[in-house]
Amino acid sequence: MDEKIQAEVPLEPIGTPNGVKNFGGLLEQSLRVMAIECLPRDLPDRITVDVSQLNIGDSVHVREIQLPSGVTSKVQADLTAFSVLAPTVEEEPAAAEAEAAAAGPEVIGEKKEEGEAAASATPAAKEKAPKEKEQKK
Repeated sequence: MDEKIQAEVPLEPIGTPNGVKNFGGLLEQSLRVMAIECLPRDLPDRITVDVSQLNIGDSVHVREIQLPSGVTSKVQADLTAFSVLAPTVEEEPAAAEAEAAAAGPEVIGEKKEEGEAAASATPAAKEKAPKEKEQKK
């Protein structure tokens, strides 16, 4: 009973993050279980983490988790356990198609201009290459 053991304990979020409640964000739990080391009498059945203060873009790393006394983490301290992501907004299909149709010709024009610029730069680069070889000799 006085030898430390290693175990995996589930992580549970407590509370609703501010970024989810007020701004429609999404709580992402990246770490579901945590590897710990402790004496058998100190072994918790789970580790709870208060996420209620998290806003969009905020996260909780392993080093920030309050562990019960006598318990040490066996997980890298810089791992992210919880984070609040910005909400994803899906466009309406008709609006997305109209936007893609309007952007189509502009993209082709931009590629053409880039191609012309590259074509005009190529002969200059070819002219410089022999000069550089002559200077090296």
